[in-house]
Amino acid sequence: MSQQMYVHLPDIRKTGKTWQWEISPERLMSNEGSVDPLVGICATATWQGSIEYAHDIYTLNGSWKVPMLRQCVRCLSDFEWQSEHECQRKYSLVAPQDVDDEEKLDVEVIPISDRLNLMDVLREDIWLTWEACVICSSTCKGLCQTCGMDLNQGDCGCNALASSHPFAGLAAMKFDK
Repeated sequence: MSQQMYVHLPDIRKTGKTWQWEISPERLMSNEGSVDPLVGICATATWQGSIEYAHDIYTLNGSWKVPMLRQCVRCLSDFEWQSEHECQRKYSLVAPQDVDDEEKLDVEVIPISDRLNLMDVLREDIWLTWEACVICSSTCKGLCQTCGMDLNQGDCGCNALASSHPFAGLAAMKFDK
C-alpha cells in the first residue's frame, strides 16, 4: 500500500508531522497530483521532512534525493545523475497579518483547501532546482568538433589534420585583453 501524501494542515497544529519516504520511479512519473510528472527517474527517490505550525504559518523543512537518467551536454552520453536538495516552504490558510511585506512573499496561502499534497511539493521543488546543463564527469572531453567522435573513447586523429588547415596559424596567435 502506498503512503498517503496529503496532509490535513489543521491536524499539524498540535503535534507536527515528520516523514521519511522512499518513492518509486513509477509514482514520481505518474499523473498523480497537479504538478507535471517527472521524467527519467531511474531508481527509488528518498524524501524526508517535517511540517510544524507556529503563528498561523506551517513551515515545511525537508531534503530529497532523486536519481535521474540525463544526457551529458559535452559528450551526449546518457548517465545517472543524482539530484538532491534541501527545501523550506511556508504555508498559511489565511494571509499573514503580523509579518512585514518581504516576509509575506515567502508564505504561500492555501485558502481553497486545508490539504497539502506533498507529492506536488516534492515535484515542484525538483522542477525548480532542475539543472539544464549537466555533465557526466568533470573530466569529460566531449565530442570532436570535426568528426563528432566521443573523445572519452579515444583520440580521433582530427587534431593532426587541423594543423594543415589554412587558418591553423590563428590558434597560436596571442591577443591583448
